[in-house]
Amino acid sequence: MKYFCLDFFPYPSGAGLTVGHCRNYVPTDVVSRYYRMRGYDVLHPMGWDAFGLPAENEAIRHGVHPADSTARYAANYKRQMQLIRCSYDWDREINSSDPAYYRWTQWFFLLLYRRGLAYRAAAPVNWCTGCQTVLAHEEVEDGVCWRCGSAVVERSLPQWWFRTTAYRKELAAGLDDVDWPPHIAAMQRRWIANLRDWLVSRQRYWGAPIPIVHCPVCGIVPVPEEQLPVRLPPLPTGAFEPRGDGRSPLANIAEFVHTTCPQCGGPAQRETDTMAGSVCSSWYFLRFASPHADDFAFDREAVQRWLPVDLYAGGAEHATGHLLYARFFTRVLADAGLIDFREPFPLLRSQGVVHASDGRRMSKSRP
Repeated sequence: MKYFCLDFFPYPSGAGLTVGHCRNYVPTDVVSRYYRMRGYDVLHPMGWDAFGLPAENEAIRHGVHPADSTARYAANYKRQMQLIRCSYDWDREINSSDPAYYRWTQWFFLLLYRRGLAYRAAAPVNWCTGCQTVLAHEEVEDGVCWRCGSAVVERSLPQWWFRTTAYRKELAAGLDDVDWPPHIAAMQRRWIANLRDWLVSRQRYWGAPIPIVHCPVCGIVPVPEEQLPVRLPPLPTGAFEPRGDGRSPLANIAEFVHTTCPQCGGPAQRETDTMAGSVCSSWYFLRFASPHADDFAFDREAVQRWLPVDLYAGGAEHATGHLLYARFFTRVLADAGLIDFREPFPLLRSQGVVHASDGRRMSKSRP
């Protein structure tokens, strides 16, 4: 018998764990130990959601490189998790900023592109004046960025999108069949009724490069699978900060931008937007089944054994973001014949919010 107990894997974008993290991780560890004592083969892994705005903004604030800060923070998170004796299987540790991982994030982008579910279009978008990038609708709260609190304005820019609306009806209907807290399911249902396609472009450095080449003759050309990963080029501290011109800092790196067209062999330019960190976290639960696989994103037999997740635990603030995106990804992979289930998280529990004694919010866990 198997039991897959999974926590939302954390952003290593802070100096250490909070009480809010422990409110999530301790109960799931108790559950994992309980099922082991009952004779179950338990999978209880941990890893790091290392790409994206939270980690990059933290690095900019401290004048360091995000590769260095995320590695340091992840090491401290791991140390603290070991101090509180969480029984994670550290042999399965993963990191979304590892090229061995984001190679497959890029592969999934190409899969969606081939299936007509990834497209580029100019549209009015949410532009964060602080982060200097576009944001998905889910990342805007009352006209400000949910990460940095800066004003969000509307700009018209060509962006990459995932066609989540193609699965709108199924995503809504599937909520009838999962055991989730009612308020989380309701939040997601309301969003689906609007879902909107998913805006995945980011005009920032710290993310998986979008595996696309722009050719003046052939147009938009996918990078061949055998050329993956398209590696994020190393940049000195300070050179990766946003310029405020609506372009990723990658646009200023000639050796990255200038390439040859995979189709006609002529001169071409690489796409310089990177993917939102939420793309990386939309499939990480599959990677945990076989984290060392190198011939594909996951071993299909291992996924068939361990998935779907038996208990998933994390914050309600991801109801209209990560939880929705992961359900979308799962359905796409099922339709492509890569997995045999359509709901990744049949049972979800939220750890809630930690408050001070007088009722003021003291800390909010966002694992």
